[in-house]
Amino acid sequence: MAVQTLNSQSWGVVLVAALMASSLGGCDRGPGEEAKAPASGGETKAPGVISGTEQLPPGHPPLEGLQAPAPLGGNMPADHPPLPGAADGAQPRPADEPDHPPSSGKELDVSIPDGVEGKWSAVKLEVTMPDGGKQEIRAVLGEETQLADSGLTLRAEIFLPSYISDFKTITSASNDLVNPAVKVRLMESQKDVAVGWLFQNLPEFNSFESDRVELRLLSAEGAETAGDSR
Repeated sequence: MAVQTLNSQSWGVVLVAALMASSLGGCDRGPGEEAKAPASGGETKAPGVISGTEQLPPGHPPLEGLQAPAPLGGNMPADHPPLPGAADGAQPRPADEPDHPPSSGKELDVSIPDGVEGKWSAVKLEVTMPDGGKQEIRAVLGEETQLADSGLTLRAEIFLPSYISDFKTITSASNDLVNPAVKVRLMESQKDVAVGWLFQNLPEFNSFESDRVELRLLSAEGAETAGDSR
């Protein structure tokens, strides 16, 4: 009986010691902190979800097959909100906004000032044919002129002595011969072949282009004085 009592007491001491050790171990963790399971040998941490916006280390070569992000100045939908943190000048342009006004395409409206209307009657043009032959012709504004035996008809439609444009409307700044220009229309069988402007002082800016004929504005004739711009 004495041996059994001693053994019972010994087991009681062991049990109390075990409970105290467990209690002390739990106190090492902060409130709400979960116990961490020990990592077993050979196991690696599972990778997180890749969003595609992670930055590569400096000097890392670009990864093949990945498209570089668009710059701030790139085109975005018209209703796209401003990008946070970007300066006003760095905000993306709407996709339907061109980088600059078109230099060709549809014909722009022409507004002839009262001080220019009816002041000019004709223009003198140099015509160069594909075979290299040249001739000078007098084209009355608003009338059609035959170009030799080419089957082509030319009509000088509008003359502006001081051509200016805001890429929406074309007009003349004055009646002075500052930037003389004439709008011409080349036709064959009453169908348009080419339409555009010829500039006397700046022929490199001519918008008229055709592989059938080359035109150059030489001068203009006033309606009252019958003079020209030379």
